[in-house]
Order: sequence, then structure tokens, then C-alpha cells
Amino acid sequence: MPKKSRMPTTQLRFVRYSGELGELRRASRRSTGCNFNVWLGRNENSSDFSEPKVTIKPSSGFSCVVTRNRARRRTRGCIMELREEFEPGLWYLIEFKPGVESENYQLLVNELKETLKRVRTCNGNHLLL
Repeated sequence: MPKKSRMPTTQLRFVRYSGELGELRRASRRSTGCNFNVWLGRNENSSDFSEPKVTIKPSSGFSCVVTRNRARRRTRGCIMELREEFEPGLWYLIEFKPGVESENYQLLVNELKETLKRVRTCNGNHLLL
């Protein structure tokens, strides 16, 4: 029986820590939502433009480690559902806020999708960084 061909999916590279986060925050575009802040910048230090870099960061205000880690897992799940929305060669910093751990999951996915669209556009025009 022949194998079914699978559609290629976008590979994401999650970055756990980098000293360049402050520079990315200063030199990039930012969009805010109820549960997420998203910064978008060009990945200039890397010669590999085949995959987008994604960094997930909690904002301050989480009461304990358990809720922060639950929110991180839910945010990572939203990102994996929306992996086709991320453009190669760009670096995304996604900061999640307290309350993500108890919010409806599908609402989180929709909000992150809209926030990603807003950070890439300005007055309805697609931005090329």
C-alpha cells in the first residue's frame, strides 16, 4: 500500500534563553492583546532563514510556579496549532499574562492568531521588516 504524502509543516525553533531579548524588545514591532504581548523582529544573527524562532516568556504577576507552567504549556499548544502563521526568518517573542491558565483554549488560539496578524500589519498593509 503506498504511503500517503503528508503536507509539510512549518518547523518552529523554540529559544529558551537569549541575552538578545532586550535588544529584540527595543528594535521590533509590538502588538498587545488581553492575554498576550507579541514582539516581532528580524532574525539577523542567524544564517538559517528556513525556520522562525519563537521565545515564550511569562509576564510578572503569576502567584505560583504551577500556574505559570500551566500557562506556558497552554501558550506553547496555541503556538503549535498556529505554526503555519509564523514566517521564516523572523523572531517572535510571545509574553503571556496571568489568566492564560484558566481561559478557554479556543479563545486563546483565536486571540493569539489576531495578535500575530496585528503585529505583521500596519493600517492593513503587510509589513516587511
